Amino acid sequence: MKKLKIFGIIALLILLIAGALVLIYYKTPTKTFALPEVRLDGMSSKPQEGCWHTELFFGKVVRDTPLQGEPSKNLGTLDIRKPQLSAPSGGEFRFKLFGPNPGVPVPAAEGDLAAYEAYEFTHNGNYVLEIDLRYPKTEDSDAAEFSYTFEFALEVKPTIEFSSDRARQGDVLSVYVERGFETEAPTIETPLANPLFLKTGERTYMAMVPVDYTQAPDVYEINVGIGDTHKSCRVIVTPTKFSEQHMIISQSTVDSTMNFPGATKDWVDKIKDKWPLQDDTKYWSGQFMWPVDGSRITTEFGLFRYTNDNPNPTRHKGIDIGVPSGTPIAATNAGKVIYAGDVIITGKSVIIEHGSGLKSYYFHLSELGCAEGDMVEKGEIIGLVGSTGYSTGAHLHFEMRIEDKAIDPMPLLDGTSEIYRFEEMD
Repeated sequence: MKKLKIFGIIALLILLIAGALVLIYYKTPTKTFALPEVRLDGMSSKPQEGCWHTELFFGKVVRDTPLQGEPSKNLGTLDIRKPQLSAPSGGEFRFKLFGPNPGVPVPAAEGDLAAYEAYEFTHNGNYVLEIDLRYPKTEDSDAAEFSYTFEFALEVKPTIEFSSDRARQGDVLSVYVERGFETEAPTIETPLANPLFLKTGERTYMAMVPVDYTQAPDVYEINVGIGDTHKSCRVIVTPTKFSEQHMIISQSTVDSTMNFPGATKDWVDKIKDKWPLQDDTKYWSGQFMWPVDGSRITTEFGLFRYTNDNPNPTRHKGIDIGVPSGTPIAATNAGKVIYAGDVIITGKSVIIEHGSGLKSYYFHLSELGCAEGDMVEKGEIIGLVGSTGYSTGAHLHFEMRIEDKAIDPMPLLDGTSEIYRFEEMD
């Protein structure tokens, strides 16, 4: 009887202890905190699933308290290259991205928040983004883990923009393309010129379309295509009022330059044959600078020049800047020297290719300060002003062309040219 009584007491104690343990297990409150929110492309989401982990009995037992969360978030169709993701700090962040094939993880698209920020989407289609957040136990809260699911579709198309639909004779238009998920470079066709698209960023391109100073006023079309995306722009070319100039030049100068045997072929071989050359690298950046002090323009761009009473005028394809002989000449922008030498008609001459066929020409120099093949920076001295070749006095003849099209240098020099509109876009 005594043993039975002892066993009864022990059993009662066990039941009391078990009851106490059960009571502690179920009655110990879960230490929670506000449910963390994750944002994707501006849409905020609380967890779809989650669980609090409450440690009991000195960590020997863990009680899981599941969370009934929200439905998954569907962002619909997005026309951006990458949805921006933000998550609260303090927890361990992991993600996995599926798509555009359902249920198939995207290569290299899993990891921490930094891995998502570094990831670049490359295809359109449907995507599922799964996110896990894990929080460790602290003095104020239990350990927890939460999961989120976002669904979205990407429909990213290339962007094509034209700087303007109007231009004057001697102007330049520009075209900007952001290629989206296309991998090939854009193409461009126009009767105005044969422009070349230059890569200006990881996904961006720019083309310059010159309107020659002799281009007949009319409506011209620019057609741009990339992948299945095509866009056209009808450009109205309006006339520019050009001035006249009457000048006398000595017969000895004419005979030693324009009339000199082989002078025309010399000019064609050294100058004109460089017109169509186009580098596919953009060397220039920022606004083009005056090569010399431009306060005294002695001959304007495009004017009709009547020489020695000849009733048939020539056209001036650049600007003449009157400065003293020996004045240093600076490169108007960065580029590659594609010619530096003597030409019978233009005297000591320099040509700089700035990219996509945009070139600057410097004529009548007294001394050369660069050589063919040199890469020059904006502002670098390339020679000295003189009066060599077909010239009546010390000045710099400064000319800008894209391919064989003579363009007005003034908008490039004063910052109003259309080529600057898209330069900083990426």
